[in-house]
Amino acid sequence: MGAAGIPIPDKATIDGLIHALAAEAREAREWSVERSGKVTASVWRESLRGPDEALMYRLVLTCDEATHEGDMQLAWSPMPTRGSVSVTVDGMAPVAYPVEGSEKMGNGSAAITGPAAVSLGARMPLPVKTLRVSGLFPEEPVEFSFGDLPGAARRSLAGCFQTVASRR
Repeated sequence: MGAAGIPIPDKATIDGLIHALAAEAREAREWSVERSGKVTASVWRESLRGPDEALMYRLVLTCDEATHEGDMQLAWSPMPTRGSVSVTVDGMAPVAYPVEGSEKMGNGSAAITGPAAVSLGARMPLPVKTLRVSGLFPEEPVEFSFGDLPGAARRSLAGCFQTVASRR
């Protein structure tokens, strides 16, 4: 929206699109796994905050099996946020990550906004059961289930992330 000089739709149209995407994705709770030199596993969650607002979260894990370099990134929409995010893995003590800086819009405009993603890094242990995120938005925690991460993807990703047992 707003790219290539095309005007941004009115608020009702934007809200309708958000709700349509949220409704469509409500059942899309399965992990997507891709292999192309790296293993990438991603999953998304959404939370309706009322009739006019939906929050969307995407968790992406990447692992280069040759170098054992990995990353875990959390992204959210529709609003940028600054501050900190608290991440809890399998009920362990939460770890705070700063959410700071700015991002340039990807549509070629000169607009700069607050961040809408944070890297949790490869030091984050690979959860066995859950990864819970809180603090991005008031009273809006989100939980990602790792119990249904496919076994082959888990084994590949384990080479780039600590295990929960090594963190205890």
